[in-house]
Amino acid sequence: MKKKINKPMRAAGILLVATMLTTCMTAGTFAKYTTSDSATDTARVAKFGVTVAINGSLFGEEYRGPGAEPNEDPGNSPTVWTDIYDGTEGKGVGTVQVYTKGTGAAANNVVAPGTQNDTGMGFAVKGMPEVDCTVDIEVEAKNIYLKKGNYAVMQTIYFANEDDFAKAVANENIYKYDNGTWTKVAINADYDDTDRGIYCIIKDQVAENEFNSNEYYPVVYSVADSRAEGTQSQMPKLSYTDGTQTSDSLKNILTGLYAVRNGAYNTGVIAPNDEANKVGYTKVKFRTYTQEANRAFDTDFPQAVLTWKWDYENEDNMVTYDKFDTILGNLVAQDGGDGANINDGTFTKTPVKSTGPSDVQCTVVKAGTDAGTYVLPVAATLEDADAASGNGRTIPAITDSKDYNLETAVYFKATVTQVD
Repeated sequence: MKKKINKPMRAAGILLVATMLTTCMTAGTFAKYTTSDSATDTARVAKFGVTVAINGSLFGEEYRGPGAEPNEDPGNSPTVWTDIYDGTEGKGVGTVQVYTKGTGAAANNVVAPGTQNDTGMGFAVKGMPEVDCTVDIEVEAKNIYLKKGNYAVMQTIYFANEDDFAKAVANENIYKYDNGTWTKVAINADYDDTDRGIYCIIKDQVAENEFNSNEYYPVVYSVADSRAEGTQSQMPKLSYTDGTQTSDSLKNILTGLYAVRNGAYNTGVIAPNDEANKVGYTKVKFRTYTQEANRAFDTDFPQAVLTWKWDYENEDNMVTYDKFDTILGNLVAQDGGDGANINDGTFTKTPVKSTGPSDVQCTVVKAGTDAGTYVLPVAATLEDADAASGNGRTIPAITDSKDYNLETAVYFKATVTQVD
């Protein structure tokens, strides 16, 4: 006989078994493989922090001598002119020794015998970047000079009659001007009473053998590097303080700047011996070096100041240099300079016949190729502004040095660039 299943009891058994299984599963955990990792990172912009500083000025419109109490002007250095002491620190009532005539666009910076600048123009690169950098330098300079030669001043002279003329010719060196040439008058020459009878007496002569070099450079530049000795790991200390009037001190300084990095230049570098570097003009352009990250520029790059001085007198050539200076100063009066009211008519390139004893004109001249003759000296030939710009120059180059140059100028540029 088939056993009858008790359904309620069966259901209860199933529930009991399920309860026991659940109890086992919740009493522990199943084992498993597991691994993990995590990371976080932050970054900031790498420091550049490089300062290229080119400060100060080299020239001024006025220069003055020692001032009076309570403050004294520091000497013949560029300063803002003031006619009375106004209580401003550093300004006195010193005598104005050099004063440019003209205002606004007509005013010019000038230099003259006895003037100097002790504060100068400073150039430096500072900072410690966290990236490699290159340092590129570009410098242009032009200097004042008078080329070796026989110079003089021709001053017109008035003769009332033929007898006065004859007496003067017998006792003085008299010259006659005609169409750009002054020719010495022979003792037995006839007197020309027409308007073409333009006679001159020669004075303020400078002989060629008085020059100690091919050019006379009155403005002597110096450069001083403030870095301590032995700290220059990239560029040696830049110092030039022994310049003289017999050589171009600006060219010497730039040549020295170029030379300290010998062998480290870019392709296409412009060196001091480049064909564009004529007498009185110099340009250098080169990559100085690559500055490694976390190296201070203060010790690797020159921290320098450029100054200048035009001595009143030189102990060895006192009289000679004064004569050279006089010729240069008179050439400015004769050429008219770069400003208003410079040529007042006393000096002229084309004299006319004197109408009386007080009618005097002067002309700076240079010995001609023919004996007994003088001609006008010729100013240096400069590039025009467009040509200079096209050739990558800020200061127009001297393309032909000729006999003299009456301007000095300095352009300095330093560029620091992160290495690609």
